[in-house]
Amino acid sequence: MAICAWLAGDRTDAASVQRVTDVCEGFLCPSLGTSSDYCRWFTDAGLVMEQDLDWTSRVMQTWEICERRVRRSGIRYLARLIDRDTSLFLNRFNTILEAYREGSMNYGCFIARKPFDMSSPPNVVPRERPIHRVAGIALGVTIHLLFAVTVWYVYHFFWSTPGTSSANAILIDVLLALQFGISHSVFLCPPVRKRLGRWISRSFMDAAFA
Repeated sequence: MAICAWLAGDRTDAASVQRVTDVCEGFLCPSLGTSSDYCRWFTDAGLVMEQDLDWTSRVMQTWEICERRVRRSGIRYLARLIDRDTSLFLNRFNTILEAYREGSMNYGCFIARKPFDMSSPPNVVPRERPIHRVAGIALGVTIHLLFAVTVWYVYHFFWSTPGTSSANAILIDVLLALQFGISHSVFLCPPVRKRLGRWISRSFMDAAFA
């Protein structure tokens, strides 16, 4: 699992806390956790921390660009005519930029994983042989070519056959439509796909559904 998040910095002085509060107000965030908070939340959930990365310097330029564009476009004047929240949102672009520069906020990326279960072997998916992949692609192309030929003949059949509205014809159409929908729905059920996967190679699975 990987999560990227705005973070409250380690500074606890009044000015830093106020910057974080202002950012939360402008961007409708209830609060911001620290890097330590996120690491603790991951471990409390039973996950193992892999990496705790600080990407503040990488995202800072994003807010420099946003602030510059807001300033040059004059959109703040238009926002004042819309509502207070929109104007406040734009004003907080500079606030979050200052918070990153002053260390009041950070931008972090957290990578965690489930702990390995040593009692059971890892679920390793066997690699397909190249010949199987080529054969699967060839089968898929062949099926689509046959489908194109079938559509061609069906089109001419409908074009040259006079239409009928008999009850039998309507019943047959309904049954054919149900047959198509029901069969494909059954095949797409995860339990059915899993059971078929025991007998059909992954390279041929999509062709089998076609």
